[in-house]
Amino acid sequence: MKIDHAAECRFFSAEDAIRFALSAYYAATKHIEPPAGEPWVIDGAPWASGADFADAFMQEVADRISAKACELQLRRSGSQIMGLWWPLDGDEITDTGKVFYVV
Repeated sequence: MKIDHAAECRFFSAEDAIRFALSAYYAATKHIEPPAGEPWVIDGAPWASGADFADAFMQEVADRISAKACELQLRRSGSQIMGLWWPLDGDEITDTGKVFYVV
Protein backbone atom coordinates (compact mmCIF):
# COMPACT_ATOMS: atom_id res chain seq x y z
CA MET A 1 0.00 0.00 0.00
CA LYS A 2 1.42 3.34 -1.08
CA ILE A 3 1.45 6.10 1.51
CA ASP A 4 0.07 9.44 0.36
CA HIS A 5 2.46 11.83 2.08
CA ALA A 6 0.81 14.88 0.50
CA ALA A 7 -2.63 14.04 1.90
CA GLU A 8 -2.13 16.10 5.04
CA CYS A 9 -1.23 19.15 2.92
CA ARG A 10 -4.36 19.13 0.80
CA PHE A 11 -6.91 21.26 2.58
CA PHE A 12 -9.73 20.61 0.12
CA SER A 13 -10.90 17.50 -1.67
CA ALA A 14 -10.93 16.67 -5.38
CA GLU A 15 -14.70 17.12 -5.21
CA ASP A 16 -14.18 20.60 -3.73
CA ALA A 17 -11.79 21.40 -6.60
CA ILE A 18 -14.43 20.44 -9.12
CA ARG A 19 -17.05 22.48 -7.28
CA PHE A 20 -14.69 25.50 -7.11
CA ALA A 21 -13.90 25.22 -10.82
CA LEU A 22 -17.52 24.84 -11.89
CA SER A 23 -18.78 27.75 -9.82
CA ALA A 24 -15.81 29.85 -11.02
CA TYR A 25 -16.71 28.98 -14.63
CA TYR A 26 -20.25 30.29 -14.25
CA ALA A 27 -19.13 33.36 -12.29
CA ALA A 28 -16.53 34.16 -14.98
CA THR A 29 -19.24 33.82 -17.62
CA LYS A 30 -21.23 36.52 -15.82
CA HIS A 31 -18.14 38.75 -15.77
CA ILE A 32 -17.93 38.78 -19.55
CA GLU A 33 -21.59 39.58 -20.16
CA PRO A 34 -22.28 43.19 -21.15
CA PRO A 35 -24.42 45.29 -18.82
CA ALA A 36 -28.18 44.94 -19.19
CA GLY A 37 -29.38 46.50 -22.39
CA GLU A 38 -25.92 46.64 -23.99
CA PRO A 39 -25.27 44.62 -27.17
CA TRP A 40 -22.70 41.84 -27.33
CA VAL A 41 -21.05 43.38 -30.40
CA ILE A 42 -20.23 47.10 -30.42
CA ASP A 43 -18.78 48.65 -33.59
CA GLY A 44 -17.91 45.20 -34.89
CA ALA A 45 -15.97 44.17 -31.76
CA PRO A 46 -17.23 41.74 -29.11
CA TRP A 47 -17.87 42.96 -25.58
CA ALA A 48 -15.33 40.48 -24.19
CA SER A 49 -12.65 38.10 -25.42
CA GLY A 50 -11.29 34.69 -24.55
CA ALA A 51 -8.52 36.43 -22.62
CA ASP A 52 -11.13 38.31 -20.57
CA PHE A 53 -12.84 35.03 -19.74
CA ALA A 54 -9.52 33.38 -18.82
CA ASP A 55 -8.61 36.25 -16.50
CA ALA A 56 -12.03 36.20 -14.84
CA PHE A 57 -11.99 32.42 -14.46
CA MET A 58 -8.51 32.36 -12.90
CA GLN A 59 -9.47 35.11 -10.44
CA GLU A 60 -12.67 33.31 -9.48
CA VAL A 61 -10.79 30.05 -8.81
CA ALA A 62 -8.17 31.89 -6.77
CA ASP A 63 -10.90 33.65 -4.77
CA ARG A 64 -12.54 30.35 -3.88
CA ILE A 65 -9.30 28.63 -2.84
CA SER A 66 -8.24 31.66 -0.82
CA ALA A 67 -11.64 31.79 0.89
CA LYS A 68 -11.27 28.11 1.87
CA ALA A 69 -7.76 28.77 3.20
CA CYS A 70 -9.10 31.69 5.21
CA GLU A 71 -11.99 29.62 6.55
CA LEU A 72 -9.45 27.12 7.89
CA GLN A 73 -7.21 29.94 9.15
CA LEU A 74 -4.23 28.67 7.18
CA ARG A 75 -1.14 30.80 7.38
CA ARG A 76 0.75 31.77 4.24
CA SER A 77 4.14 30.17 3.80
CA GLY A 78 6.78 31.01 1.24
CA SER A 79 5.25 34.43 0.75
CA GLN A 80 6.12 37.93 1.77
CA ILE A 81 2.63 38.07 3.26
CA MET A 82 3.11 36.04 6.41
CA GLY A 83 -0.35 36.54 7.91
CA LEU A 84 -3.54 34.65 7.24
CA TRP A 85 -4.77 34.36 3.67
CA TRP A 86 -7.79 36.59 4.07
CA PRO A 87 -9.35 38.86 5.02
CA LEU A 88 -7.22 41.91 5.25
CA ASP A 89 -8.42 44.65 7.56
CA GLY A 90 -11.57 46.11 6.04
CA ASP A 91 -12.32 43.13 3.77
CA GLU A 92 -15.50 41.13 3.86
CA ILE A 93 -15.84 37.64 2.35
CA THR A 94 -19.19 36.67 0.87
CA ASP A 95 -20.53 33.14 0.56
CA THR A 96 -19.23 32.96 -3.03
CA GLY A 97 -15.68 33.70 -1.99
CA LYS A 98 -15.59 37.20 -3.43
CA VAL A 99 -13.93 39.93 -1.44
CA PHE A 100 -15.51 43.30 -1.15
CA TYR A 101 -13.40 46.10 0.22
CA VAL A 102 -15.13 47.95 2.97
CA VAL A 103 -14.02 51.56 3.12
